Amino acid sequence: MAIRRILASLLTAVSITSAFTIEEQINSIQNGCKACEIPQDQPFKDVLNHINAQISHAEANQCEEVYLAAASEPSLGSNILSFMFGSSKGESEESPDRDYSRAPTKIQKDAIIYIFTSLAKFTKTELFTHRSSINSAGKKIEDIHPLVLLSYLFGEDDLRGCMESMHERGGMVWGKFTKGLFKSLREEKQKGNLTRAQINDFAKNLKIKPAPFHTAIEDNDWSGFVSKLFEQLPRKGTPRRY
Repeated sequence: MAIRRILASLLTAVSITSAFTIEEQINSIQNGCKACEIPQDQPFKDVLNHINAQISHAEANQCEEVYLAAASEPSLGSNILSFMFGSSKGESEESPDRDYSRAPTKIQKDAIIYIFTSLAKFTKTELFTHRSSINSAGKKIEDIHPLVLLSYLFGEDDLRGCMESMHERGGMVWGKFTKGLFKSLREEKQKGNLTRAQINDFAKNLKIKPAPFHTAIEDNDWSGFVSKLFEQLPRKGTPRRY
């Protein structure tokens, strides 16, 4: 009981914030350990670090469980990754006005860097934890033309590394991204906003051949469109390093 009182006073003194009460935190640690003995010569700082590590580990596991539970349910999974282009809007809703001649602003470029660096390096738990800020950043780029977005993603070496990492990672992250991207490409084609002139300019900016992309658009082969970008634009630096 003396150890419980000491631990409780330590936790109170440093004002640990958590979804659990202090009593629940201590019980959680003790229940999760076969032994919770503290050597007499153990500094309080080390004891506190141990407690924090145990709590963080427990909370991370809980967050992972919530993420995986949501991911297994289509509707909830879509909500978690709703920032992935095309996102929260229904198929029947009108798409944003995406002007190919409008270059992304500094704010939009920063948002793109934040989103794709996060998608490339964050674990599932971290993505869930940062979902609010990623979603907020995603709203800033909804009106970017898909060709302009792809031009920026494949034109910057670090961002190209993020794309390679996401592609290799596959799963829900890559699947949600491509689903939204393909949707925006279809929408712009239907509106007559995915022209041969735009593709020629897109290819010129990236210094690649336009012909395969014309063919992909004519065939509605959106997956092939992205694959051609990877083929024609291998990263100059270390692959998948961002």
